[in-house]
Order: sequence, then structure tokens, then C-alpha cells
Amino acid sequence: MIFHQAPALYSTNGLPPVTSVGGSLVTLASPSRYARIVFGNGIFVVVGGGTINIVQTSTDGINWTSQSIPGLTWCDIAFSHGTFVICCRNGGYTMYRSTDGVTWTNTGKAGIYATASPTLFVAIGTALITSPDAITWTTRTIGGSGWNGLCYGGGTFVALAGTSTTTAYSLDGITWSLSTRPSGAGNLYNSYGNGMFISAGATNAISYDGINWSASAGLVGGRMIYGDQGWVQSQTTSVGGAVKTFGMSKDGLIWSTSSLLPNLIWIDVAYGNGVYVLLSVYGTTAVVTLNPAP
Repeated sequence: MIFHQAPALYSTNGLPPVTSVGGSLVTLASPSRYARIVFGNGIFVVVGGGTINIVQTSTDGINWTSQSIPGLTWCDIAFSHGTFVICCRNGGYTMYRSTDGVTWTNTGKAGIYATASPTLFVAIGTALITSPDAITWTTRTIGGSGWNGLCYGGGTFVALAGTSTTTAYSLDGITWSLSTRPSGAGNLYNSYGNGMFISAGATNAISYDGINWSASAGLVGGRMIYGDQGWVQSQTTSVGGAVKTFGMSKDGLIWSTSSLLPNLIWIDVAYGNGVYVLLSVYGTTAVVTLNPAP
């Protein structure tokens, strides 16, 4: 299915307006509950949980290939310095690693959430662990509990507590300190781009250092990514409660929403090869390109 949207969605912050232009809407094999998508080594990789428990890869976000991997409930994925790491919610929270998205190896370690800097992987499962290569892992101390929303950017690792506004941060992934986000701030998803962290969920908060946070009037919604053409956020909901299929922003502060795509619960988004690829829990992907309006 090919879709187009002609009207520009204009920002009010003086930055160039954003237009969503042509893209493709496709359905992956074995549609069921998909969880995450990431781009690395020239390919997109999606992981699924629920009833499918599979990994699929694509170079363009349109044509997908299923890969052979144990049937676990995959829930998170990270990529850095040539290696993918995926996490699961069962099987002892087993993590697997791969350099090509095709051949996967059990790390022997537990992790539900993962992120990475250019030189270090960080995962949280039964404990916080780090690794320079996704092979040799070391247990670290973080304090607090209920961590999710792992993210890295600007030289800082950040983790969000899932049941409070507590935030953990680290400059090296080894030594961690605690801070606090504004009351009610989002605690589900955390992203970094263009010099800014954004925590999204029921409400949003932003930080320019991962330590000091302020409330944001941004969209209420899901995971987001910053690419060459700006921010894109998956399955957003406006303040009035109307469901939108994705949000767009040049600066992460002023957002436009689009109902261009069908309401398929868009859960995640990745950026690579000049396009944004949105992933729905039902196994549908949408390839979207954003350009400044003429």
C-alpha cells in the first residue's frame, strides 16, 4: 500500500514546517504482537513477543525476512559498534547478540531493557550489567528499583523508574546517581536526539543533560526517534484524547500530529537509510519520509 499526504503540518516555533511525504505500508510475516525496532549495520531489525516470538530483518523497511531464533518473548533491542543485543521477558530474561541480525548467540546473561553508547552496552534485568562487546558482562550497582526506559546520548546513560519519577544517570555506565523528573512525568519511554532527552508516557519531560528535568507540553504517546529530518513519535495521543498515528517535530518541543496511517497501535519507530520506519504491535510497518515543506 502506497500512501501520500500533501498538506504541510506547520510548526509555530519559527522552524521550517514539516511535511510527511510518500511511503509504504506493509504487513510482516506472522502478524501478531511486535515489540521493538532498531536500525544498525545497514538493516532494520524488529523483535516480537506475545504469540510470535520471532526476529525479522529488512534493508528498506518494506521487504522483511524471518530469522531463526529460540521462541522467547522478545521485548527490547539495542545496537552499537557493530552488534545487536535483544532482550526477553521470559526464559530467565535471556539476552542474545548478533552482528548481522541473522545469526544469534545466547549471551548467558539476563536483561529486559538495553541501550548502548559507542563503546558500552548497558542492560537491566535482575540486575544492571555492562559489556564492551555483548560477550563479557559485569554487574553494576544502580540503586532504586523498577527501572526501564534505558537510553544513551550526549555522553550520559539514563534510566527511568517505571513506577515513580526517579531517574538514574551515569557518565560511564558504571557509577550511577539518582535524580528526579517532574511530578507525573513520563516513565515508559526515553529517547535522545539533537542534544535533548525526552521521556514520554502519560506526560512528557525533557532534559539537556539527563540530570535536570522539566515538564514538557509535547505529545502524550510512545517511543520516538531523532533522525536527519527531525523527531518522529509513534502512536501519539493529543491532550484532547484523540488518537494520532504519529507525531513530528523539528525541535522536540513543538509537535504536529498526523492521522495519515490507520490506527494500528504504532509502538516503536527507527530511523535509517534516510527514512523513518514505524512498527505496529500487529506486525505492520510504515515507511515515512519527512521533508521541509517548500
